[in-house]
Amino acid sequence: MVPEIAPAPRKLGPVLLSPGIGYGNAAASIYASLTSVSLLIYLGFVQPYLLTEVLRIPLENQGSVTGRLASLQEVIVIVFMCFVGALSDQWGRRLVYVAGFVFIGAGYFLYPLADTIAQLTIFRIAFAVGAACIPVMLSAILIDYSQPASRGKWIGISNTVGSIGIMFMTLVMVRVPSWLEGRGLAGELAGRYTFWVASGLCFLAATILLLGLKGRRFDTGETKPNPFSTVLAGLKAVAGNRKLAFACGTAFVGRGDLVIFGAFIPLWATQLGLQAGLSTGEALGRAGILLFVHQITITLAAYVSGHFIDRFDKVRVLGVSFAMAAIGYFGIWLIADPFGIAIVGAIVILALGEVTITVAGNALVGEEAPGVSRGAVLGVFGVLGAIGIAVATFVGGEIFDAVGRTAPFLMMVLFNSMIVVWAAYLFVTQRALRRAGR
Repeated sequence: MVPEIAPAPRKLGPVLLSPGIGYGNAAASIYASLTSVSLLIYLGFVQPYLLTEVLRIPLENQGSVTGRLASLQEVIVIVFMCFVGALSDQWGRRLVYVAGFVFIGAGYFLYPLADTIAQLTIFRIAFAVGAACIPVMLSAILIDYSQPASRGKWIGISNTVGSIGIMFMTLVMVRVPSWLEGRGLAGELAGRYTFWVASGLCFLAATILLLGLKGRRFDTGETKPNPFSTVLAGLKAVAGNRKLAFACGTAFVGRGDLVIFGAFIPLWATQLGLQAGLSTGEALGRAGILLFVHQITITLAAYVSGHFIDRFDKVRVLGVSFAMAAIGYFGIWLIADPFGIAIVGAIVILALGEVTITVAGNALVGEEAPGVSRGAVLGVFGVLGAIGIAVATFVGGEIFDAVGRTAPFLMMVLFNSMIVVWAAYLFVTQRALRRAGR
């Protein structure tokens, strides 16, 4: 009997796809990249409008409210992320990914219906469940669908596409409240329609991923243990590998970098705009300019960074990237004018650091994580990122109100500098071990 010959892996541009992955699956993965991060962080972009126009929260309290809601979300994310990766190893990435979009879609639909902070908190929990699923599944399918030799390029392409999605949010969706105001809608109704449009985009994404992603049959071919055992295996893998532990440590600060910028830059700019006599929608539109500068930089740099990361030591790349992020945040804090031209340079440096952190961190995890428990390792990676966001947003929100509107950015200078020191230590110890022949 002639043995069956497995089909050759497909190639998509410079990227070698994993065996069993078709062009339709890859296209669905790209759509997931387009929508995942953009729909998660859009809530932070438009929340200042909701707090001002719907809930009428005083400006002096909005920082702490923003920080506490974001921190609560990350607590929920942490609880669910402990098992999301392991469950996806059992049930398949597609099911968990689709469920994530359904939950955040429900969150967007309910959020503008809140009359009190307590109701807003309850509705944020639904959003948080989805937010636990989506980042882990995005990382998982990027690694699952690409071969190691071109994984950095694939992640770079994903980040480029993801940045385009975020640019759409900063150029178009962030201006929807202002456009609706201009057509005669009251602020409260304009806010509700904006959130419901975002909800519709979430349900559209869930439908496309349900139809396009590979089903549960795509796996490594190995028998998988139960989810609890897989979680433990993921923790052991991280604890026993210096590079993997470092990669997970970078998630703690790296995800906080992105969220602090997305949460407090719009709030800062919106509040200053209101004090200058702008409407809430107009002030939010001005904030969108800063978000656009950030995302256009990420878009232009993401693909190049994937090629760069495939050629150099990822620990060194991460050390340099976190140094750039620290410099960028320091510049934002020092300039302290969200509407001046000088802040553009600081934002560009920050964005260059952040995009390389994202690509290199995911590539390092994919390189070091064992295949059979990869989903669980990515869950650990995501949990540490969620803890970092919870700490950064809670503390950032408190000091935003109590110390000053730029205080969260100075806090991130300290966090990023700590990772730079860790990277330097790991690089020196690795070189010493190589010289000793170990």
